[in-house]
Amino acid sequence: MASDLRQSFKDTFAKGATAQEALIAAKKGNFETALAKADEQLAMIQADNNPNEMEDHHDLLGLIHFEKGDHAKAIEHLNQGDQEDPYILYHLAVAESKAGDPAKADELFSKVADMNQNGLGYAFVRSKAINAKKMSVK
Repeated sequence: MASDLRQSFKDTFAKGATAQEALIAAKKGNFETALAKADEQLAMIQADNNPNEMEDHHDLLGLIHFEKGDHAKAIEHLNQGDQEDPYILYHLAVAESKAGDPAKADELFSKVADMNQNGLGYAFVRSKAINAKKMSVK
């Protein structure tokens, strides 16, 4: 039992580390590597047979496509991601704005700005969402 639990922690860590490697590659503009790492993460998720982790995979793919500037694919994946994560919702709002849907973007910016959460992801995007919300009112 204990060794199963330890293996579970190792597997979870490996999935997270692979996702971070994918995001780093995307930030550097190396999208081929980023998507390959996302495929590695997907294989790990499928091996665990945990459909709940597919949200994480869609978050990852959405952020990679966001960095790539492919707003349609970013929107497609971020809409299947964690809809309670302000970091994901903020990037979805920006993608919607850049894809030409300011009404949807404003709705999402408002949702993010009005959330009441603690966390690093929220700290990164809250002030940006508030500023975007203010700009849409003008």
